[in-house]
Amino acid sequence: ARARLHLANGDYPAAKRDFLTAKRFRERLSAREALTLDSGLAEFGPVQARVDILKTIARVYPDNFGSYYNLATNEAFHQHRFQAALTDLQPALVTQNPYLRSAVFMSGAIQVGLEKLPEARKSFERAEGLGSRDPIRYHADSYAASRDFDRARQVLATQVLTGLPSFDLEARLPE
Repeated sequence: ARARLHLANGDYPAAKRDFLTAKRFRERLSAREALTLDSGLAEFGPVQARVDILKTIARVYPDNFGSYYNLATNEAFHQHRFQAALTDLQPALVTQNPYLRSAVFMSGAIQVGLEKLPEARKSFERAEGLGSRDPIRYHADSYAASRDFDRARQVLATQVLTGLPSFDLEARLPE
């Protein structure tokens, strides 16, 4: 768990150290925990290795909604396989997913990549309705991509500073 926190905070050396420490004690892990460890270790290798382990986790543990989200993220943003990403994200777009709003937001970002702008807007609006705090700039991008800059500015104006530097920087609010 600590290694995942290091990854989330961008401390890759510390994350790798923790994952390698966990690997030394692999025999103490359940099968599910071992696959989770493998996915963590795959963060430091080729993207296809991450995709493969995430597909395995999704196949073996279909209730692991995070695996679909992470799979789609890697396929879309590291492999530029947007249609595959959208397809692989579908099992996470269910009400049983406690992180549904993040999955819906991700579907919008992927739909922008597919140039399905009206669908992307609907996804972003749904995610925002579910309480998403993801950067609204992606929603605004769906308008800017269709050259509706006035509407893009209106959407951007609804974003507020969170006080979390990494979030606010990604939202481009300091600009």
